[in-house]
Amino acid sequence: MPLKTQADVESSKGLLLLSVYARAMQGALYMGAALRHRQPTLNQVWLVSDHSKGFRVLRFLLQISCLLMTLSVFSTAFAPAVAKPVRRHHSGLAAPLIISPDGNPQTSSIAPIATDAEVVKPKFTIAIDPGHGGIDPGASSADRVREKDVVLAFGLALKQKLEMTGQFAVVMTRDDDTFIPLQNRARMAREIKADLLIAIHADKLDDPSVRGTTIYTVSEKASDAEAEALAQKENRADIISGMDLGHQKAEVANMLINLAQRESKSQALMFAKQVVNEIAPITGLTSKPMRSAAFVVLKAPEVPSVLVELGYLSNSADKAKLLSKTWRDAMATALTRAVEQHFVTVATAAKQ
Repeated sequence: MPLKTQADVESSKGLLLLSVYARAMQGALYMGAALRHRQPTLNQVWLVSDHSKGFRVLRFLLQISCLLMTLSVFSTAFAPAVAKPVRRHHSGLAAPLIISPDGNPQTSSIAPIATDAEVVKPKFTIAIDPGHGGIDPGASSADRVREKDVVLAFGLALKQKLEMTGQFAVVMTRDDDTFIPLQNRARMAREIKADLLIAIHADKLDDPSVRGTTIYTVSEKASDAEAEALAQKENRADIISGMDLGHQKAEVANMLINLAQRESKSQALMFAKQVVNEIAPITGLTSKPMRSAAFVVLKAPEVPSVLVELGYLSNSADKAKLLSKTWRDAMATALTRAVEQHFVTVATAAKQ
């Protein structure tokens, strides 16, 4: 049996009362006709006369009953609508209220069809770049935990958190175990006109005591020797596919100097600071949580870009966090807050 809406139920009540009212009038009509021994008309129902006391009492009760039914019909039809709580569907739209055959209200599990005016379109586009992939495993721990796997898992978690806000359209440079050349990653961010690029990595070091998260921004002059060494290591990843970017360093540097916009660099630094503020309560940071180096993946000149080094697979505590879903979700949530706050800050600065 198909379910009825609240409006259908109210309408059925009114029709039922009207039906009872008509039946009562018909009964009175034929009762009077039987007493008079003739066929009546509808208008004669109230003119039926009989001097017997019993019939007069019966007619009086019938009139009172019909009057009460009429009042009930009009009160149902014209009473102001009473506001009822509406359960929100996951899409953000109100789920339709339906009535089951037993008369109990239920909330439909089917999402309502949204009109163009109701669809909230994302305001910003975010590119997420999980490092390495495919034939390039990235760093590996002693027990063979691979960088390409942990950063992909984190990237997918971050994508989900960002999309849940409804503010961001998220594009992954890779969403499976696929090798993507470094220059292609930056080009993808440019082609989709990303408002922000977040590269995700988890390296390893010779010193297993070093641990914590670091946020990198692009700079031709590295902030320190460690940042320079890491950038050179990550930039050599394309040698695996037969394309050595080492010979293109000067050319890329010149292009960056010529094309990079001050605004995108400024925004990247601003976002990096926001990330540090948000993740500090969630995870440990390195002694220098904000650094810069010439990462190829960050060289999309018009796209503010940062590289998040989640931690080090060479450190047992960091490795445990990287494999923890609880930690991953908490970090992704903190990064999402940082992204939201970043665009609020950019909008505020634009108005000044």
